[in-house]
Amino acid sequence: GWCTSTSPARMDEKMSVSASMPNGRAPPLIFMPDARSSNGRLTRTATRAAVPVRSLAREQRRTLARRRALWRFAVAAFCMMQVMMYAGAGWGAGASDITPDLRRLLHWAAWLLTLPVLCFCSAEFIAGAWRDLKARRVGPDVPVLLGIVAAFVGSSGAAFDPGGAFGSVAYFDSVTMFVFLLLGGRYLE
Repeated sequence: GWCTSTSPARMDEKMSVSASMPNGRAPPLIFMPDARSSNGRLTRTATRAAVPVRSLAREQRRTLARRRALWRFAVAAFCMMQVMMYAGAGWGAGASDITPDLRRLLHWAAWLLTLPVLCFCSAEFIAGAWRDLKARRVGPDVPVLLGIVAAFVGSSGAAFDPGGAFGSVAYFDSVTMFVFLLLGGRYLE
């Protein structure tokens, strides 16, 4: 519904009306009736003379932000599908079905495709977590970023040193899918 607030001192003055919708898309308006308008004709005259106050720059920033969000979502979707293809090769195979060299190659390919997801697609989470940490609070982006980074570091350790402390199982598919699903949820929101 509409929530309006008006405060004209006299009917022949400029009147400002701000309307807020739940989605925040209704612009504030300034009504400028002509001097001969009377009480009964003010609404009709004012409606024709409404001038939106919303700036073009703000609308351009929103459009740019929507495009960036869609672009990040698309990159995350593409990389997630490719990483899942590489990971899927190891899911059904036994320990002796894939040679260690081929397994390492699949891990390296998944690692390379996870980098854009981590650096480009997760930029929104990085900025949000940094903003929350600067404000000395823990928002939803902080644990999300910690999970993404922890899974990426552990999977990188498994990819580069399969006999090391991180083991031999990489979870790049989980990292990319997690970012993809979060970006999808934020875009639809």
